Amino acid sequence: MNMRFVALNLLMCVVAGAVLAFFTPTRWVAASLWIFAVLFITNAAAIYDNGLSGGFDNLDGESPPPYVKGIGAVIFWLKSLAISMGAVLAGLFVQFDP
Repeated sequence: MNMRFVALNLLMCVVAGAVLAFFTPTRWVAASLWIFAVLFITNAAAIYDNGLSGGFDNLDGESPPPYVKGIGAVIFWLKSLAISMGAVLAGLFVQFDP
């Protein structure tokens, strides 16, 4: 895992969440978590699309990555949705914590 990419992603989410919280009544942590969820699921869709036939990870269409077909695709999408929904629910908890 590239730690510079992780730090940049975290920084982008926090800055965008702070900007969103400045102009709306949302809390910045909640907004940052929601932005993270959107970026994560969008990235998962792009990674999946790159693995399909003709994509960047499968140009010839003969050697698809394991996350494109069968149980690998199911596991990939379940993990992606679980992480995204976890971030959304954590953001809801932070936003509406009594």
